[in-house]
Amino acid sequence: MTQPARTFDLLTMPIEGIAAYWLSLHRLTAEKKTFENITQEATHAADPFTAYLLDAAFSSGFDDDNVTRLADLYGRNFLEFLGRRLDLMRICILDIYGGENPRRTYARMTALFPAMPVSMESAMGAAQVFLKSVMQEGTEMATPSAGTPDAENVPATERPDIHHLNDDKDLIPALLFYVLLTRRHSKMAARPLLKNAGSRFFTEAMMLCIDGFDEPFIRRWLREHKRTLLDELRRKMELSTLMALAVRNRKSYDDAYRIARAFLR
Repeated sequence: MTQPARTFDLLTMPIEGIAAYWLSLHRLTAEKKTFENITQEATHAADPFTAYLLDAAFSSGFDDDNVTRLADLYGRNFLEFLGRRLDLMRICILDIYGGENPRRTYARMTALFPAMPVSMESAMGAAQVFLKSVMQEGTEMATPSAGTPDAENVPATERPDIHHLNDDKDLIPALLFYVLLTRRHSKMAARPLLKNAGSRFFTEAMMLCIDGFDEPFIRRWLREHKRTLLDELRRKMELSTLMALAVRNRKSYDDAYRIARAFLR
């Protein structure tokens, strides 16, 4: 499983960081006659929305209205894309809490797709491989099976990577691994692995399970935190679009900063 570099993540970066990013691009191009540096930036942006916006605003022949319209369209699709990944994590967390069979977890996940991107056999097979890779025989745990989970000495490609930008075909087996691990061992067995999970949404929800919060509280937390994350993401995308147009139209730095200030607390 490939784990891409994620130095810029629109969902998790504070909005102040998004403003600083665009202001730095403004400074980078202020004395330049072309936007060549920005077009190069588009090829390296880890965040899909930002990469698309950079390409549409600085490498296309679209006018400002079309850039805005396309950014809005891409943004709505991006929100749906991320919302589904958060829902996959939500299903996983609730089934971990209930000690559910991972095959039933997979069945619940099917409701989120017109057609599942990975079969149950492939997903469960990959989850079993992850389990075998990270479980080190040794200390007996207070569960039906022995062993201690460890990911430090496991190659990155063999670790279950939980991140909202993962492909569905990679994310689903990684989530099923956690359901399988906690069902066979315990919720506590997941704790040592959480530092290798790339999603703060997932790790914080897992810690609620491990720390013994009740199911109604966890359900409310998952629902409200997802809403909060996506609402904030909408603001970040709106800020990004306005800042991109300010850079594109060579507005002064002070005017670009005024745009940023409208979004900052």
